[in-house]
Amino acid sequence: MPRRLLAASASLLVLAACFGGTDPNVTESGEGKPDLSIEFPPTVEPDSQEVATLHIENPGPGDMNSLQVSFVRLGASDLPDALIGFGAKGKNPSIVSVDPEPRAVSIDGVVYTFDGLTEGESTEIAFTIRTPGFQGRFANSVIVADGSDPERSRGVPLETRVEG
Repeated sequence: MPRRLLAASASLLVLAACFGGTDPNVTESGEGKPDLSIEFPPTVEPDSQEVATLHIENPGPGDMNSLQVSFVRLGASDLPDALIGFGAKGKNPSIVSVDPEPRAVSIDGVVYTFDGLTEGESTEIAFTIRTPGFQGRFANSVIVADGSDPERSRGVPLETRVEG
């Protein structure tokens, strides 16, 4: 009887490994992906300044050495225009300020690097965004990743409608 129980247990483990026993919140190496959410008004005035507050938590397992926050353009013609476009020389005309101050900004002004998070730690990052000067739907995907392991990443939509 114990031999059958052992064989059945082993079979279940093999089946779980082969058929979707993986956790989408954990990387293949066993480290946790960040939990995140973003707050931003669903409608805004043209050419105004609004704050997007990004909440990030490292649920573990494992510390995150640095945080990289990227504003990614959506890639289909039937999707909204970008709220955060490309910049130059580390500056982005769509981003007025960032709190806390990032450690680094990419040359195109769409990737911001911050200090990391230890397991169980959380943080908030506030981006003051200048909205477009004309009406319409605008959006980006905001991707947060561990700077030393891009597999430890997750994204949330940032979307608004400019009216008025």
